[in-house]
Amino acid sequence: MIDSLLAIGVAAVFLPMSLVTIAPDAPRPWRIVLVLSAIVVHASIGGRRRWPFASFVLMNMALAVQTLAPIAAYRFETAFLPCAALFPVGLYSLCAYGKRWLTWIGIAIGLTGAVMLTIRAAKVWPVESPTSPGFGTPLAWVFFLGLMVTVVFAAWGTARLRRLRMDFYEVLEAEQQERAQRAIA
Repeated sequence: MIDSLLAIGVAAVFLPMSLVTIAPDAPRPWRIVLVLSAIVVHASIGGRRRWPFASFVLMNMALAVQTLAPIAAYRFETAFLPCAALFPVGLYSLCAYGKRWLTWIGIAIGLTGAVMLTIRAAKVWPVESPTSPGFGTPLAWVFFLGLMVTVVFAAWGTARLRRLRMDFYEVLEAEQQERAQRAIA
């Protein structure tokens, strides 16, 4: 229920922004695919705790479509749709609620996405372009990539912290039950 409310609340903010970012003069198939991918990204948040792996896979398939879409499908000279900001939520959910070995797959996908997004942003905002948003040197792309990698590891780190806390609470609960059984005996 809470995840559904989160998905609705986030969609109320980011979905209209994402839809406005899609170019109205883009080829019709790309417009349809981008609208559907934005909806899928938001819908995947609804099942993030119950089905963390399925939610993460759906989200990343939709984000991959958005990343591979032609630059002309976007307006405002943007490299990605605003709904891409939900990726850290999906990665956090996979790392916090999914199987432990999936954490490494999530990090690998996140790092791959960071590289893909940096390459896409470099195509949208070339270094020599006067419209480049402050990315005046190739070194700026290294910092952009570093920022994207930081986002991936921040999501993983907060999920790891949550897992450690839950493991600690399980140990405390087991100790408490053991003490209660000893007190009865």
